[in-house]
Amino acid sequence: MGKGMYSWMLLIFILWSCSIVDPVLAVLPVDKQRTQVFQVKLDLIQHYFCRGYKYKEILATLLVIHGIRISYRQLKRLLKRMSLFRRGPESQIETIISAILKEISGSGRCLGYKTMWRRLKDFYGLHVRRKTVLRLMWIADPEGMQRRKAKRLLRRQYSCPGPDFIWHIDGYDKIKPFGFAIHGAVDGFSRKIIWLELGPSNNDPKIIARYFLNSVKESGACRVPAVIRSDLGTENTIIRQLQIYFRLHHHDDHSAGKGFIQGKSTSNQRIESMWSMLRRQCMDFWISFFKDLRDTGIYCDGDMFQRQCLMYCFTPVIRSELIKFTNEWNSHDISKGKTDGPRGKPDIMYTLPELYNTKNYSHNVNKEEVDVCTEIYSKPPNLEGCFPEFCRLFKLVNPTTPTTAEEAFDLYLEIISQIRNYL
Repeated sequence: MGKGMYSWMLLIFILWSCSIVDPVLAVLPVDKQRTQVFQVKLDLIQHYFCRGYKYKEILATLLVIHGIRISYRQLKRLLKRMSLFRRGPESQIETIISAILKEISGSGRCLGYKTMWRRLKDFYGLHVRRKTVLRLMWIADPEGMQRRKAKRLLRRQYSCPGPDFIWHIDGYDKIKPFGFAIHGAVDGFSRKIIWLELGPSNNDPKIIARYFLNSVKESGACRVPAVIRSDLGTENTIIRQLQIYFRLHHHDDHSAGKGFIQGKSTSNQRIESMWSMLRRQCMDFWISFFKDLRDTGIYCDGDMFQRQCLMYCFTPVIRSELIKFTNEWNSHDISKGKTDGPRGKPDIMYTLPELYNTKNYSHNVNKEEVDVCTEIYSKPPNLEGCFPEFCRLFKLVNPTTPTTAEEAFDLYLEIISQIRNYL
């Protein structure tokens, strides 16, 4: 028996007694209860299959996260029942080409062929081979393929013992001159994106604190990392105080004041690496797009009205792309190469550290204290992007919500044109 198979069997044996029962199902009739449980099982299997999880990863995730125990043969039988196959006939070539052309017409032109292949599978539901995507992208976007192929990154060595040992946080300002401020956090061990948020500001300490507190409560267990690493910006003052307060009563080498580290942004390696990938796969498009609007006179960054209109029109589109990028990043395979650290999917490395001979380094905190801190020391970001009074005005002109860059651009032109008619 191989070493890998032995590790999986040992993990399943240890966690065999784990089970999660939904209390809502307890009041339902037995037959309906079984039907709903079975449907939930199918939905979870389909979800993880479509995200590219391997069979053993699906089995372990179902067991540890959802308390669902099924065998390898049963998993294959259920996948066959749902007509989900790793190998099968490819989708029609016209459909594949259409999807690729649609993606490269926007920020998708920044994607490599592997990420494009995942996007075609996850968001378009297409059956296509990697080599097919590679050939089509060389035909559809040869310049972009050549540009990505020529890039080489040299990384310094990095060491982290396990998930939630350290979170790297930072703001991304490349499209901030146009009103779009991004802030994110990355787990040092797994490279999992903890949060990636878009708002009108990433300098307000209370907004950054809200991102942090939402992530602490997200798992339902209220746990904080052992250490948080940030730059020297004033936007990190509240999150620093919160982390020190939450770690005050813990007894380890990084408790209290040692639980927060500040330094230069250039040394915040994990999240800087993620920013680099975000720019290549998404932000390059938006940087060029907004600069073209400004250079052609369609947008004037000194005009408050146009700035607010730009934020109103493009915020939902950019936020949607950040969510898409986060999902792709957290479920992609970190390939073997010159990069340091473990290999695998960030979601799996973060959720199942036992597979990598390590543990989770997070620490429990009191939920009531987290709720009080959320109420006093944080505030939610403005999800609309622009000021409320401008938002109400724009919705009176056109209440539609754009879903693509083209729709947002058309909405921007329409609002600007109609408002000028009344001036």
